[in-house]
Amino acid sequence: MAEVYRCFIAVPLPPAFREAVAGLQRQVRDACDTVMGRADMLRWVRPDDMHMTVRFLGDTPTRKMAPLGDLLEQSAARARCVDLSATGVDAFPSAARPRVLLLRMSDPTDVLSSLAKEIERGVRRLGFTREERPFTPHVTLARARRDSRLPSLEGIVSGQEVAGLGPLRVEALVLYRSELAPGGPHYTVLATHTLPQDAVAPA
Repeated sequence: MAEVYRCFIAVPLPPAFREAVAGLQRQVRDACDTVMGRADMLRWVRPDDMHMTVRFLGDTPTRKMAPLGDLLEQSAARARCVDLSATGVDAFPSAARPRVLLLRMSDPTDVLSSLAKEIERGVRRLGFTREERPFTPHVTLARARRDSRLPSLEGIVSGQEVAGLGPLRVEALVLYRSELAPGGPHYTVLATHTLPQDAVAPA
């Protein structure tokens, strides 16, 4: 039987930006604990695991790793580095009924969005199921636990200041393996594909 990995494609966060987001996450966590009174209603993403997902692949046979690598290498070579800016803390599907807390990122030049569309077309050709939700750049901060019913967090997400986070420089695409565990998923880098450094699109 062919070996299967659970995989996704993402943009890694540079250390300085990741540390800044971790500081914001602590502020949001403190505010949520005050509102909810239960810190365990949310599973907070470990700072070292933070990333910006471009395409979740799910179950991926290892025989597809080589063509996936070719796709990402070619897509990265045709792209360019871009600086994204944080625009605010938000919740999905809504702040009134939150299941995921996230940091929204702005992609006004559509460089990353265009890259995501190219990758979507490529993985479809490799046999992956169509992604129905449009790509929206964000960094996940926390997810509600399966049995938790969270109160409205509208006041929390609207009151967070993100202007001081600085830009997120998109410099590479990474293919990750995700292994589920009781303490949260464990991510392993399978391949890194660097974007050209000779041009940077501003946010």
